[in-house]
Amino acid sequence: MAFNCYVPELNMVVHSEFRPGNVSPRDDQLCLLQRTLSKLPEGVKEVEVRIDSAEYRMDIIEYCCGGESPYGVIRFFISVPMYRVYREEIERLPEEAWHSFRDEGGREDPDRQWGEVHIVSTALVSCGPYPEIRFIAVRERMKHPKLQE
Repeated sequence: MAFNCYVPELNMVVHSEFRPGNVSPRDDQLCLLQRTLSKLPEGVKEVEVRIDSAEYRMDIIEYCCGGESPYGVIRFFISVPMYRVYREEIERLPEEAWHSFRDEGGREDPDRQWGEVHIVSTALVSCGPYPEIRFIAVRERMKHPKLQE
């Protein structure tokens, strides 16, 4: 399994690792993030990370929120696994809680919407005072090619 850490602002892969197929993608994720940060070029002052649900782990969240990285607090976006409780909260969202995404020109995309899910992870509450952590759900209208006529 390959892990590639890409920085779009620099158009550059900063770090890449290949792992054998018998190694879980969840193994050693905090160290992967730390190794990546250590390879950023001089002059970088602020870091944001976007990672998938395999990294939805308290050690990653604590590291990003705790301010102990070379870049202080790291703003992060992590996909949340679709746990039953989370799915139930998403299903409870009223229609008016959903907002259309907008493109760079400000035009709405009615097929892609986001809504804030009001849920608090007990793991987050027990970890200490952190900056505001929000859970955002995304829904997309699925288009079937043969039904678009």
